[in-house]
Amino acid sequence: ISLTHDWGSRNNSSIRFRKPGLYYNPANEHVATSYNYDSRVRNVLTMSSAKSPKLLIPDTGEKTTIVTTQQNDSLIMFVKQRYDKYPDRMLLDRRSNTTHRLTTLNSQLENQNWGTGQLFTYVVDGDTVQGGILLPADYTPGHPLPVLTYFYRHYAHVALDFRTPAIKDNMCFPWYTSRGYAIFLPDITFEIGAPGASSVKNIEAGIRALADMGIADTTRLGIHGHSWSGYQVAFIVTKSDLFSAAIAGAPVSNMTSAYGGIRWGSGRSRQFQYERYQSRLGVSLWEDRTPYIENSPLFFADDINTPLLIMFGDKDSAVPWYQGIEMYMAMRRLGKPAWLLQYEGERHHLSSYPNKLDYFLKMDEFFSHFVLGAPAAPWLQ
Repeated sequence: ISLTHDWGSRNNSSIRFRKPGLYYNPANEHVATSYNYDSRVRNVLTMSSAKSPKLLIPDTGEKTTIVTTQQNDSLIMFVKQRYDKYPDRMLLDRRSNTTHRLTTLNSQLENQNWGTGQLFTYVVDGDTVQGGILLPADYTPGHPLPVLTYFYRHYAHVALDFRTPAIKDNMCFPWYTSRGYAIFLPDITFEIGAPGASSVKNIEAGIRALADMGIADTTRLGIHGHSWSGYQVAFIVTKSDLFSAAIAGAPVSNMTSAYGGIRWGSGRSRQFQYERYQSRLGVSLWEDRTPYIENSPLFFADDINTPLLIMFGDKDSAVPWYQGIEMYMAMRRLGKPAWLLQYEGERHHLSSYPNKLDYFLKMDEFFSHFVLGAPAAPWLQ
């Protein structure tokens, strides 16, 4: 018996009860949340055994999240958001079937070149995958833009989220869209034993699709990642000359040396994450050394032609910062364009505001010079 009358499968959606551990009573109507795997939109619905689920809030293509419910779910406070829409508080009164807006925040967005976010599809090895794209508000279709790629693993859904501007150690999306960049947010599907090659394949396919759509100027491309995606960036530039500039925050560069270390924060061995977890190599170093070498950017640094900026805190408790030293020293020895920013006393993510501001400005100067062709800042000369 399908409790949802096959609504989930028909709409390619999952359904979850609002209250964890709720005992399902088929005689009652329950408030639940849904997630559509095609649109990446979350919504609110009611369900009972007597009828198919019904959306309580109209689907406008915006991400909907319940904040709280009161009076046996007759009052539901929720937010709706999208990249260019601040998540204001709304109140649904089910007794009168009316919706009231409770807050009007960040109205200054109306005067900003904030941009818009959307999903698009492209093909990787015969499979259709989704990516997200953020566009400047004044974008004219058919006019290619400089594109910055930012990602981790599954990141397309971020195109639907409002992002508060902040000075930190990752990309501030509104800052770059307001300055004329588009931002590509890919989903990455990894193959066991080949995380590096998987990254190259997925991201290159997405960029080609954006070029075919008339969005991407393939002569003006940048890429940035941190931690796991920092590793991916460092690997990608060993196999691809597609990007004009690359920034790798806290990347692993040598999986053979990183494999034998520990995570300084927890004291755990790093071996598990290379064999079975995030790196997905599938074997130990002694069962097969090949994937450890083939997926390590360090061993292919002589193939890099892309200017690479590496960032580390010297107290990083997740990725030992000597991984950055190994990559930087290899590139300098080979005469490759590389810069290493080392922030004293910082851990895996920057916490000091002066350091975050310094990195924020240097990221912008790096992309401005190598992607847009602006004069080089003194530290780049």
